[in-house]
Amino acid sequence: MSGTIGTSTVSPSSAKLKGKKGKKDSEDRVYTDALLTIKPEFADLISKREKNYEYRKYQLRPTVERLWLYETAPTSALTYVITTDLPKTPGEVNDSTGVGNDDFDKGLKESKFGYPVKGLHRLKEPVTMADMETQFGIRAPQGFCFATKNSWIGYITSYASMACTLPKDGRNTDLRFSTSMHLGTANTIASEETELCIVHAFYYCILQSLLRLDMHRCLLITEILLEIIEQAYGNYDPTFSSVSSVASLARTCHTFLEPSLDRLWRVQASNVPLVKTLPADAWQENEVGVILGELVLCLTRELRREDFARFNTYAARIRAFDVRADVARNCQPRSNVLDSDTCRYLARWSDTLTSQLHVYSLHWRLPRRGGVEFARLFLGPSLKKLRLDFLSQDENEAQLNAFFTQMRQSCRALIHLSVSFYDVDCPATLPSAISTLLLESAILRTVCLNVPLSDDDIVHLASIPTLTEAQFRLNSNCSLFGVPLRSPFPALRCLTLHISSINVCGTLLQAMNFCQLQELHLTCEHLASGRLLGQFLSVLHGCCSHSSLTTFELEISDPDVDPIQFEDASILTPLLAFSGMRVVSFDANFTFLFDNTSLREVSSHWPLLEAFDFLSPLDKRPEATFAGLYRFVNSCPKLTSFALAINTAHEDLDDSDMTISRSQINVIHLSGSTTDGDPLIVAKSLLRICPKLQHIYTREWGIVYWDDVEANNVVVLTSGLGESQILDISINVR
Repeated sequence: MSGTIGTSTVSPSSAKLKGKKGKKDSEDRVYTDALLTIKPEFADLISKREKNYEYRKYQLRPTVERLWLYETAPTSALTYVITTDLPKTPGEVNDSTGVGNDDFDKGLKESKFGYPVKGLHRLKEPVTMADMETQFGIRAPQGFCFATKNSWIGYITSYASMACTLPKDGRNTDLRFSTSMHLGTANTIASEETELCIVHAFYYCILQSLLRLDMHRCLLITEILLEIIEQAYGNYDPTFSSVSSVASLARTCHTFLEPSLDRLWRVQASNVPLVKTLPADAWQENEVGVILGELVLCLTRELRREDFARFNTYAARIRAFDVRADVARNCQPRSNVLDSDTCRYLARWSDTLTSQLHVYSLHWRLPRRGGVEFARLFLGPSLKKLRLDFLSQDENEAQLNAFFTQMRQSCRALIHLSVSFYDVDCPATLPSAISTLLLESAILRTVCLNVPLSDDDIVHLASIPTLTEAQFRLNSNCSLFGVPLRSPFPALRCLTLHISSINVCGTLLQAMNFCQLQELHLTCEHLASGRLLGQFLSVLHGCCSHSSLTTFELEISDPDVDPIQFEDASILTPLLAFSGMRVVSFDANFTFLFDNTSLREVSSHWPLLEAFDFLSPLDKRPEATFAGLYRFVNSCPKLTSFALAINTAHEDLDDSDMTISRSQINVIHLSGSTTDGDPLIVAKSLLRICPKLQHIYTREWGIVYWDDVEANNVVVLTSGLGESQILDISINVR
């Protein structure tokens, strides 16, 4: 797929880069990007989508994510960038649509490694050989070469001035400085380097603006401003200091004012800042009755319509409300709360204020009386996601009915609904207002309820044609076999159930016939015996499509239940029929004894496996060994994490049988493993199996393993290519 990539992926170097056989530079290499030489005719085939693999005689590092194509004479220029993945070997491509693929699979090519073309990007202007050497210090690579970290920063800083020709709408298919930067993500350079790059480019533009006494054109591009502000705010965990940084940007100049204010108000973790936009004489912070360090905010006089002028201005910028106590305390140095009288009073203005709001997501916790009334302020035609968490039973049914009645009338675009009761006893039945909402809705996609549903509620839920994800509680079998539906849950893909016993879920599956179900998450209060589990898995085998189900997770909520132990993994045989399985997880209340043979059988049936979570009986010695684990990991190339007990004291890896591992695993849980050997040697053995391994966790009911290995050990592993790979392995106990 063609597209635009940001400069955080640019790898041309300002220092000289030598070929594969040359000496290494003193600077740290960037091993995510490689410059390759390619003949123009092959580059043309790639650009026309006729060639979807680039074949090479040599294998690059497994960290390579992008290939920069340098076309040889007569082009003699850097022209394209392709995003790629781990290489395929002969017999693994199995794609006849691309030029040369069949010959490669048959072993007719000299090349031994094929790099898939996942994405294609064209440079705005080809970088000629002369430009590469004079401007960036890069010589035409003989085969391939890598860039250096320092050269990235220099290239991006110089490239900032060339971004001035970027169209204001930011829409293009060329390599530019804006529009598609993904700062701080795993697919680009490290977040600290990305931040340094953008700061360099930003300071460069500021300097140019000061020298010319006008705004550099690069800072007039909306997309660049948004990236700068987003980086300053923080991508995922905004803190008070990062919010202050954006506020400082808003005060810098008029250009930064509007986008900075939009970012500051886009997501709110408290309703207090909005109330404080009312006139200063209309409210006060009351220190009487302080609760958990919170100041109570209350109104001091009657409000008038003109008092809401600033209120409406800032309310219109809010897109999401996430009013939870834990978030509010993290984002503010000292959090405030509204008293219940203020909540009820402001709720009277809901009809006047609704037209000013554009909130699309509302997550509201209700720990005090009156909270649901104030939440009515933010119900409007733009609301698509609503989540209510009840922490008390203060809200009476009349208030709930009024809330959901207004929601049905004004929130016509609602597609996600979640209602949960925490730390309180759940109602015996679903509130009537929510039942009516389910009956009338025809566009809901996600419904999450931790309240028991009646037969009628299930019928209403099953009748929603657009519902793709459902979560609810069942306490008994009810009368599910008599549900009068021909095609229940026609679009359901993900089902999460809280049930009293596993046989309740089996009854539901037989009644509803979830043919296209993709994910099934079960939480049982108790499980009487392994026999019931076997019966349920047989029902699951007969009710769900063997090609559609990809996720199965089962846990027991009762902390006092005795673990159910299985001497082998034969009870899982019905699950093996689901060939597309990606995630399989059983919690600590189930223990299975896997050996190398059962692991081989699992990997042969589940080649697409991504997560595998099983424990072993405490009184049994694990039978799976390193050799079995190696075959299991190599047979499941998409596996990224697993929890499995293995006998680490038995070293049976044979170097002659091992090939270069393509494992993507970065986290291993060795819960219940026998770790009689040297922990450091065990870690090195795991590294041979999983080259990208970053963390090893163990847990054994209070018994600490790996106790003689310090955290953050640096393990040096020499690969088959003779290159030393330094990995930072954290040996922790969880």
